[in-house]
Amino acid sequence: MNSVQKKSGPPPSARPRSVTFPVFSLTQVRSLCLTGFILLGGLDSGGTLKAETAPHPHPPVVSEAVRPAPITAVSESDLGIAIQHLRLSARGRMVDFRYRVTDPTKAAVFSDRETHAYLLHPATGTRLPIPSGPKTGPLRQLAKAGGTNSVLFSIFANPGLQVKSGSTVVLVVGNRSLGNLVVE
Repeated sequence: MNSVQKKSGPPPSARPRSVTFPVFSLTQVRSLCLTGFILLGGLDSGGTLKAETAPHPHPPVVSEAVRPAPITAVSESDLGIAIQHLRLSARGRMVDFRYRVTDPTKAAVFSDRETHAYLLHPATGTRLPIPSGPKTGPLRQLAKAGGTNSVLFSIFANPGLQVKSGSTVVLVVGNRSLGNLVVE
């Protein structure tokens, strides 16, 4: 005699149903992605990026107020500073710029948080920015009002180690530039 044993547990209607998701092969995923790019207009039917894009029907208009002011060359005395040194630090990954404030009124450009400064390496055209961390902020010291003879600093990043000892750089602060600075 055959005896059939019943499973114990909740009735079939109370059991949670398993959900199945469709399984795609790698080839199917690739073809779906390719189809999406073609529909969005980013690729041609051969799967390569389009070389040309259609020109925008209305090019953006740049007003005179938005255009940056031309950069003018100035001297140390025009900026109200005296350069102490410009040295490589952090194994060449940073450029340490130290300067003494001689005229706080003229050096006010260094105390403005909205004025951006960078070093320009004319030989390569590389801009060396002042790095800014989320907790530390920009690595530059702001000139205080009435701080005559105080020595302040700015640290510039040197990505790719393109600026080396003996290189000539240009300091650009806002729309003013101070050229022919030699890195020690």
